[in-house]
Amino acid sequence: SSQGCGNDVLAPLLACTPGISGTLQPGFRNEFHAGFQQAFGKYAVVSAEYIWKYTHNAFDFSVLGNTPITFPIDWHNSKIPGFVLRADVPNYHNITAFVVMSSVTARFFPPQSAGAGATVGQSGYPFRIDHDERFNQTTHIQYQVPFKRGSQPGPWIGFNRRYDSGLTAGSVPC
Repeated sequence: SSQGCGNDVLAPLLACTPGISGTLQPGFRNEFHAGFQQAFGKYAVVSAEYIWKYTHNAFDFSVLGNTPITFPIDWHNSKIPGFVLRADVPNYHNITAFVVMSSVTARFFPPQSAGAGATVGQSGYPFRIDHDERFNQTTHIQYQVPFKRGSQPGPWIGFNRRYDSGLTAGSVPC
């Protein structure tokens, strides 16, 4: 796939962008995390984290028509910032609970520098790929029945809820 755009026969079939070298280059990334955690007595623990990734020679992939055949694409760079929030309720009268919320923005920046085929980024504007998610949340609440015999835990009942805002695909401009 790294030589496909250099081939006169394959280039039109792979929807190659003119001027692409076709030779994939390794990417390199700077990644930073900042976070905190705070307990509120013995009743709750809250933690948060912010993440920021910057990748030069960022990779994605393109597909061949409606087939499962994929080709790597090397874009100029990508920026992926996001956050995670978590709140935990430790065991309080046999009830435990937690909630986790997060968001991530995955933006890629043209021009395409290598690879075969391309489906987005032709306009020259930054675009979002399908790793982008505005908001997701998971909640879990559990009650554990006390059990006195030995140190065996008793039966429990739990409730889970999951929400995903859905992935963003190909939003231009972002």
